[in-house]
Amino acid sequence: MHSNKHPYSNIEVNVVPSSAPVDHTFRYYESQNSHVSLYVPPFLQLDQYGVHAVLSRANAVIDIDRKTGAMIIQTKTEEENTVSEMTLFVYNDQYRENLLATCAIEIHSMITIYTRVKAGLQTTQSLSLPSESARSVMIHSSNPNLAYLPRRENNRIFRVIPQTVNHIQVCVKTFLPTQQRIKLHCTGKTSYFLRLI
Repeated sequence: MHSNKHPYSNIEVNVVPSSAPVDHTFRYYESQNSHVSLYVPPFLQLDQYGVHAVLSRANAVIDIDRKTGAMIIQTKTEEENTVSEMTLFVYNDQYRENLLATCAIEIHSMITIYTRVKAGLQTTQSLSLPSESARSVMIHSSNPNLAYLPRRENNRIFRVIPQTVNHIQVCVKTFLPTQQRIKLHCTGKTSYFLRLI
């Protein structure tokens, strides 16, 4: 505060930055090194015009569907077996006066295998599982009707040899002439995405 251009009162302000409390956490499992569009379901009552969303990641873009309230995030995933984290801030207007919600966005980058499969014919894919120690693992499929172990032994246990790359055979069969997405998960070590083209 000033009086005749001379200060007569001083106030010392100590600003301590802190993370905003997270209202929601959204996790996505996407292909490594890929440009992706992530769908964030509507979680707010967007009953006011001008709701504004901001991401903490510079190379990510977000767009709001004013009709449904859903948000679409466009970004690029990183190397395999890494997790990209960003924070989504939702404000009541473009001036960011009132913070409506804070969301944590996690993107898990997965190893991806692209393969072409003729409809009705079974093919075999090889999964490479590197391991530094000996262990027992199991393979799980998000769609066991399309991707499964030979003889459909879904509960088969594999012995992983240490200090080497282990190969596990997986059978793939589809009856639809469309692109499909399957997640194959090896408990305890590595996850894959398998795209049928």
